[in-house]
Amino acid sequence: VYNTPTSDTYNFISSGYSHSCAISITTSKITCWGYDSQNQVSDTPTSDTYNFISSGDHFNCAISITTLKIICWGNNWYNQVSDAPTSGTYNIISSGMCHNCAISSTNSKITCWGYDCYNQVSDTPTSDTYNFISSGNNHNCAISSTNYKITCWGDDSLNQVSDTPTSDTYNFISSGGYHNCAIFSTNSKITCWGYDEYNQVSNTPTSDTYN
Repeated sequence: VYNTPTSDTYNFISSGYSHSCAISITTSKITCWGYDSQNQVSDTPTSDTYNFISSGDHFNCAISITTLKIICWGNNWYNQVSDAPTSGTYNIISSGMCHNCAISSTNSKITCWGYDCYNQVSDTPTSDTYNFISSGNNHNCAISSTNYKITCWGDDSLNQVSDTPTSDTYNFISSGGYHNCAIFSTNSKITCWGYDEYNQVSNTPTSDTYN
């Protein structure tokens, strides 16, 4: 909070467990601030420009504007940094607690790597193409580019996977630690499911539309 940058403007931001990173509008460079226990702030790359970034618990991954390649830095306990793919190009990446998933810019398939305790990596779907993905602590949800349905996989301890809606289409999804929320493509309303101890599901607003 105290080190939040004030001297530039930004068009993309992502927050991890105790740190944040943002991409400058003017330079497309990354600025990170906050907790630096695993060099998730101090190892921020400075030699390239980026159009997408995602922060995990104590690490980050970003996509280069010039090459569409992925670079990761910070905590590498489960190879979520060192196993970043070096072949192929990508246009979206999402970081969970200790894993990542990215969507290929050439065939819209998903690649995941890192911690696989709940099969959040090994159960990655391969039979469809996707236009968006979001990762929770140990699960992922993606939107199909063919039918705009949601597929989730990984940790289902609080029904964040098994309660995934199947009867509608969606244009955006965001995953928290153990819950998800998505925006309907038909009426721009929000639906949420999963962990609800703090009413993050049951208090979902119903009186407005969202984009």
